[in-house]
Amino acid sequence: AITVTGNRGLSLLSRGDVTLRSAISVNGGNLGAASPAGGYAGAADATDGAGPAPGKRTTIGNYAGAGGGGYGGTGGQGGGYTPTDSLGGAPYPAGNSLTGPLYGGSGGGAGLNGDTLGLGGGGGGAIEISALGQVNLFSAVTSNGGQAGVAANGYGGGGGGSGGSVRIAGSKVALNGAAVVAANGSDGGLATGGGGFNAGGGG
Repeated sequence: AITVTGNRGLSLLSRGDVTLRSAISVNGGNLGAASPAGGYAGAADATDGAGPAPGKRTTIGNYAGAGGGGYGGTGGQGGGYTPTDSLGGAPYPAGNSLTGPLYGGSGGGAGLNGDTLGLGGGGGGAIEISALGQVNLFSAVTSNGGQAGVAANGYGGGGGGSGGSVRIAGSKVALNGAAVVAANGSDGGLATGGGGFNAGGGG
């Protein structure tokens, strides 16, 4: 079993071949918790998420959802009261994904209902598996956004975290059997009390 901790991206490099049969997750932290491997946390109090493209908290009225973190695309807008409230984070600048830097995903903002908060999901981290030889992958490598919460009585969903970065490179890369590579944004907090209007935006 492989557990990734710490706030720096993870890079596994080999001069030969790599065969990976254990799942590696650098998924974002849930409910405002810190994210591993360079991912940015979702809002744990009445704030925007963290990161280069954070989801925005709701600032107007109660029962409102927050924006989701951005990365490859714009984060989803939360169920706020105006077109400029609860915005999702912007896309990151385009870069060379094979040789350029890897970045962690951004966190979602906080939803609101009275004095209670829907906490944001954290952004996925950054992971690289590179070899001069072949990479044989038999397991899951994931950098998905973390889970967002919902404020009291099912109102005011937090924003979802964006996916992070996964780079796998070698002279050949073989995905075998149950191999999965994913960097998906998470859903915003699903507001059951007020329906979709109060939900958080997805990462």
